[in-house]
Amino acid sequence: RMEGTQALSHHLNVFVRIPELWAHHDKGKAAFHFMIGRDGLLTSLIELDGKDLWRLNINQQMTPVPLEESEIEAIFDRVIGPDIPHEIISVLPWTCRGIVADRYRQGPVFLAGDAVHQHSPAGGFGMNTGMGDAFDLGWKLAAMIDGWGGPTLLDSYEAERRPVAAHVVAVATENAGTSYEVKHLDAINDATPEGAAGRRELNDRILRQKPSQFISDGIALGYCYDASPIIVPDGSPSPGDSVAIYVPTTYPGSRAPHAWLSENRSTLDLFGEGFVLLSFGVSGDETSGLEEAAAQRGVPLEIVSIDDSDIAQLYQRRLVLVRPDGHVAWRSDNAPDDALAIIDTVRG
Repeated sequence: RMEGTQALSHHLNVFVRIPELWAHHDKGKAAFHFMIGRDGLLTSLIELDGKDLWRLNINQQMTPVPLEESEIEAIFDRVIGPDIPHEIISVLPWTCRGIVADRYRQGPVFLAGDAVHQHSPAGGFGMNTGMGDAFDLGWKLAAMIDGWGGPTLLDSYEAERRPVAAHVVAVATENAGTSYEVKHLDAINDATPEGAAGRRELNDRILRQKPSQFISDGIALGYCYDASPIIVPDGSPSPGDSVAIYVPTTYPGSRAPHAWLSENRSTLDLFGEGFVLLSFGVSGDETSGLEEAAAQRGVPLEIVSIDDSDIAQLYQRRLVLVRPDGHVAWRSDNAPDDALAIIDTVRG
């Protein structure tokens, strides 16, 4: 069952070829253009191939109506400008949704990507969220095939990814619902004092509200699986979350931070094949327990010692166990009392 709003709005994507659009206006070679007219509706023109292919989005709100080519041409002339050479290639309707599936798994069947979450493109979160699903599920399926995944490992997929999708859908829906109604909106296109005042007010509102769609490092990189059953909590306070700001942390469940180890090689290059135990000033005796426990369970584990004070400070603990997908599974300043319990938890 898909939970949420099945139809936030209806739209038409008009794919159009416009040779050298920038030669017909004074806005420069921008990739994204947003136009607001007297009705307060936002229309966007987005560059697709770096040359002459564009996508014009027509917001029909809650009333999807097929438009004749002459009507689309009239909209083009109004929002882009008359007498600009162009060719309409195709017109495709689509529905903006805000929905998340009630579950990601039924028996041996798993769903990912748009099959379990659909949301407004405002913010551009779709590809990241779908790839996040695939990366989370991928290493867990590999663990089961290779024989070291535990009986609850696959259940953790929904536990980790569904909350991320719910958050993304909420933020994207809020972005899509941004209103740009201002005083003198009916004069917004006019070369009058009222029109100029309306444009100034609109400019201020756009600068306050629009950046959340483009400055979104927090939602792209800062998502955390701290409630997951295969993450070992350490009792430290949650760093919280932000749509715009990403703060690197090794708080359990977070993405392990990026840091350069040498030219063209970073900590992220260490992750992907199996578990990695990052060691900062720790002796082999202190890592042997986890190493032996992983070997006992057949869990692939590589121990990497890093002698760099800046990276040690960034990673916050002397021992940091990182999963194949680059998320921190466990951390501590000391070797665990029960290494086997740690390994069994993180493998499900």
